[in-house]
Amino acid sequence: MKRRILLYILMALLRVAVVSAQQVTFVSPGFEQGVKMHLGLDSAAVVTQAQTDTITAIDLSGLGITDVRDVVHLPAVQRLNLAFNDIGDVAPLAELDSLHYLDLRGNGLKSIDMLAWTCSDSMVVNVAHNHILDFGRMLLPTRCRFTFAGRYAQTDPNAPYVDVYQLYTDFVRGRQHVFYRTYSNDFYVQLGWKGTGVSALADGNLNSYALSFTLTEPLLVRLGTGDEGGDSVWVLPPLRLQVADGASVEVDTRLPDDYAIVNLGALHGTATADSTLTITYRAPTAAVPDTISFVIYQRHHLRGFARYYVNSRMEGDVNGDQQVDIDDLNIVVNIMVRKATLAAWPAADINGDGVVDVDDMNQIINILVRKGRAMASA
Repeated sequence: MKRRILLYILMALLRVAVVSAQQVTFVSPGFEQGVKMHLGLDSAAVVTQAQTDTITAIDLSGLGITDVRDVVHLPAVQRLNLAFNDIGDVAPLAELDSLHYLDLRGNGLKSIDMLAWTCSDSMVVNVAHNHILDFGRMLLPTRCRFTFAGRYAQTDPNAPYVDVYQLYTDFVRGRQHVFYRTYSNDFYVQLGWKGTGVSALADGNLNSYALSFTLTEPLLVRLGTGDEGGDSVWVLPPLRLQVADGASVEVDTRLPDDYAIVNLGALHGTATADSTLTITYRAPTAAVPDTISFVIYQRHHLRGFARYYVNSRMEGDVNGDQQVDIDDLNIVVNIMVRKATLAAWPAADINGDGVVDVDDMNQIINILVRKGRAMASA
């Protein structure tokens, strides 16, 4: 009996050895070239499955690859660079259950829907500079957690959506800013509220424009590449919400019907959105400062990001009444002349240096001056 078991084990080991020694036959010459370069082999060398089994990361970019069926020989690959080839079908890539980073830039792809069936549990995919107009299938539930890089840089000249890869609003020192990044060389961002306009810089950096007014409703941002105009996008202003312990509040985003809210969540409380794009937030039993964040889509195209702050105090609001006024300035002055204490008014230390001094007073004065200018120009 023992001899029989040993014989079975020996046969299994031999079978594994034979498979490992098998010569790999490639479908794509470019794929074969890249694998041999990675392994340090010359062009006439034989590649075995044992060798390709060891590959966990490989760069196969710019090799004229049109067919990726050869990925079957890379069962352990985790990072795969296929950028700037001419791949038409990504379906074979879905068989790689170890793949976690995939670079598909510049392949002229029109769809990556088959990646939704991937065996991997998480994957970062760079799809910049392709011709993909619809990511709808990727928005449906899958077993894989996808993260897209370069998603908004599709180069099809007929694409109805302009190449913007970040567009959102947020607070900076108490003022609302519109943030944007673009790829195009001649590109502008036109804020369509109160005639405010600004030219976007196409330098790959994150640029911002400070609003001279307080935005309380969706802002129409016009995107274009010249006098012909272009795309229009609605972005939401950052809001500050006050919610009591265990209480809830509703926020009507006022977005158009063809928009959608996805990836909605809060750090501590719970946030949901209904079919009318109204967000309902419920605070935890012990209300704490919280942040609600979500992503905005329009017909399967990502259009921007938004963030609401719950029970957070704006800069300069020392007494917590949700506005910055002369009362806040008086509290800072009283602390400076020892008529009040920092312990009683911790928000008076505006710059967070542990003391209340002329720097904190000047910050409130600057806020009040900006507020006065905004009211005068309204």
